[in-house]
Amino acid sequence: MLSNAATAERRRKTGGMRLKWKLRLYYAALLLILLGILATATTAVVLRDFRLEVARRDAAVKRNVQRLLQEHIAEIETALARAIQDPEFLQLARRDLSAARETTVPEWVPLAERLAERYELSLLKILDAEGFVLSSAHWRASYNLRDSPGLILSLEAEDQVVLVRERGSDGEFLALLSPRWVPQPRRYVLIGGVRADSLLESSLAERAGVD
Repeated sequence: MLSNAATAERRRKTGGMRLKWKLRLYYAALLLILLGILATATTAVVLRDFRLEVARRDAAVKRNVQRLLQEHIAEIETALARAIQDPEFLQLARRDLSAARETTVPEWVPLAERLAERYELSLLKILDAEGFVLSSAHWRASYNLRDSPGLILSLEAEDQVVLVRERGSDGEFLALLSPRWVPQPRRYVLIGGVRADSLLESSLAERAGVD
């Protein structure tokens, strides 16, 4: 009888210890699950905050670049408004009206280059009312070529800066250009601006603080 009682007691104690270890394992597993959930939730919050911050910074950079681009466009408009009133240009235009074109060619050809440097425009050309190039700072050899796209731009986008395809000695490229007509008579038009290329993009990005 004693032997049976002792055996039963050992079994009870062993069963109790097993139950305690099982409970401990359950608690440990539950703790690990809870920690995992907490870590996942924390990571999700961090990722959400990070994405919100990135979106906020991207929006701020975009607004800054747009503002800088508008300032750049305003600079082009100001430069052209000054160039169209340039005394050297107006005097040559008046002489050209009353003289044979052949006599003014030597003065027309280099004029756009001088005006471009004077008013800080990387692109500048002068057309007559029929669309013939009188002078070009970025394509000097284009004198007397018919520039139909330039004439269309001058008629459709007067006093506006627009993105167009421009031609040069190295082929076509994108540019921000704006036309200005000599008021009276409307026989001559200045078209000026800048290349819309990687240099412009880099300049805007640098001024906007984009890495």
